[in-house]
Amino acid sequence: MKYKIRTTIVMCLLILCVSGCDMRQEEKTVKENPETATISIENGKEEITKLSYPKKQYTEFENKMGEDRSEYAKPISEGNSLGHSIMGKDGLVETEGVYHLKSGEEFERFIQIGNFLGEDLDFKLLVFNNCEQIEFDVDGKRQSVCDVYIKENEKLPIPVTLSSFHKGLNDIIFLIVCDSDINLTSDERIDTYDFNTVYLRCTIYVDDESIPEFQPVDVQGEVAEDITDFMLHEEKEEVNKIFTRKSLKKNEEMDYYLTVGNAEEEDMDFALLLLEDWEQKPLDGEMKKIIHMSAGTQITIPLKASFKEEGVHEITVLKIASIYKEYDPESGVEVESSTRLGMEVK
Repeated sequence: MKYKIRTTIVMCLLILCVSGCDMRQEEKTVKENPETATISIENGKEEITKLSYPKKQYTEFENKMGEDRSEYAKPISEGNSLGHSIMGKDGLVETEGVYHLKSGEEFERFIQIGNFLGEDLDFKLLVFNNCEQIEFDVDGKRQSVCDVYIKENEKLPIPVTLSSFHKGLNDIIFLIVCDSDINLTSDERIDTYDFNTVYLRCTIYVDDESIPEFQPVDVQGEVAEDITDFMLHEEKEEVNKIFTRKSLKKNEEMDYYLTVGNAEEEDMDFALLLLEDWEQKPLDGEMKKIIHMSAGTQITIPLKASFKEEGVHEITVLKIASIYKEYDPESGVEVESSTRLGMEVK
C-alpha cells in the first residue's frame, strides 16, 4: 500500500553542528537527539539552540523475515511516499485483512514500513484493538509503543506478535507515526506533513464471528453547509483558525476544543480517541468516545490538557469510522488523525 504525502515542504529534524573556530568550518548533520547544537552564521555570529528531546530508546529486534518478495514499497511515481503493509513470514503482503484464530493462538506478522520520504526518519508503531490501545510483542519484548529509525529508501519489517484478544470480532489498527518526536510547536507544524500518521487495519475473529455490543451516544449536532470534518482549535467559535498557542507552565491547565463533522450523506458512528504523547487518555471522560452523528452535522467538544514534565508534548485525536465491522480492503480512509499539537512545557 502506498501513502502519498501531499505537502511540498517537508520539515525535518536536521540541526547543523559546528566544529572548530574557522569561519569556513564544516557543517555536520546531527541525527541522534542532541541536547544542544550550535548553528554558525556567515557574519560570524553564533546562535545556540537548546533542544528538549526525550532520550530516544529504539526498539531492538532481529530481522527474522525470509526473502522480501513484496512489491508494495517501491516508488510508483516521483515525489515523497511511504510504504506500509502487513506481511507474512513468507515475505508476501497480505491484503485480504480478515483472519480466524482459536482461543490461545497468537497473531504473528511483520508490519513493514518503507521510507521514501527523502530523508532518514523516526517512526512509532502503536496497536489498537476495538479502539483501545494495547500492548504487543516485538521480537519477544512487550511494549505499548515501538520506536524505530529507518534510513531513506529503506524498508524495515517489524516482527509483531498479538496475544490478547476478545472472543469474536477484534478490530485491529496498526498506527504508524512518522517523525514521531518532531521538536516543533503547533504553529511551526503548519509546513510539515499533511499526513504524519498512517494506518493498517485488519479483522481477527477468535472462536466465532460474534460482534461486541456497543451503544453509541446519539449526539445532537448542528446542521452546517460547510462541514468541518475534524479539527482541534483553541477558540470555541474559531473552528478553522490555526492553533497558535506555543507553551504552558508545568501543571497549567489549557482549554481547547475538538470539532467533529459528518460530511457523509448518511448517519455515521465514529470512535474518538485522545492520545497524549502517544498514550491513550480519556476524552470527555471516556477512553473511547463512540458517537452517532446525523448526516450533514457537526459538534464541538471542550477538552483540557496539562503536563507535569518539561519538554515538548504531543496531542493528537483519532477519528475512527466503520467500528466493530469486518475490514473491507476496498473501503476508503477510515482512520483520521487531527493536527498534531506540540506544546512546550517550561
